[in-house]
Order: sequence, then structure tokens, then C-alpha cells
Amino acid sequence: MSRETSARCVRLSTRQVDALITSLLLPVMLMLLVVELLGGAIDTGVEYVTYVVPGVLLLYTGFASALTAVSVSHDMRGGIVDRLRSMEVRGHAVLGGHVVATAARTTASTLLVIAVAARR
Repeated sequence: MSRETSARCVRLSTRQVDALITSLLLPVMLMLLVVELLGGAIDTGVEYVTYVVPGVLLLYTGFASALTAVSVSHDMRGGIVDRLRSMEVRGHAVLGGHVVATAARTTASTLLVIAVAARR
């Protein structure tokens, strides 16, 4: 049943266009902002974008984990968990579904950040 809950969470992610755009573009815009504003301010010994990318990815991973917690909380309040319990779906399936959807968004965002950083 975890596969079905994962598919449900991925479908919900694609239906929330504003959240999807935010999750994909926020790390890219943050990286570009920091690189453009502070690009020459700190001497790192390497290109500044190489210095910034790991921090941006770590920051976005924390942001994505917070989004996962909010999504699970929304499901708990919205009653979907009660409906799934009536079908004997285990509790970890709901959490696992949200984690898989968040991992997919985070992977896409990470690839996008790396692609933009490689062009800098």
C-alpha cells in the first residue's frame, strides 16, 4: 500500500503548482542571489558558486523536510489518515509516501541547481 500512498503524494505535488514551482525555483534563485551579491566578497580559493552550492542544497533539504512535516500534519487534520485506517493502511505508509514525494522534488531541485551552477 506504500506505493499507492507514494503515488498519491506525487499526484498532490504535481497538482499544487505554486508549491512545485517554489520547490524547484527557490534553491536556484537563492543560489543566484548569493552568488551575484556576494560573489567577490569572500576569497574561497575556488569559484564562489562551487562554495555556495552545497550550502544551498543543505538549506533546501531542511526546507523540504519542513514541507513534509506540514503535509503530514495537513493529512492528519484533513481526515485522510482516518479514511486510510478504515482500509487497514499502516501509519508508516502515509509518512513514507510523503517522504518519497519530497525526495523526488528534492532530487529534481538538486539536479536543477547543479545544472545552473555548471553554467555559471
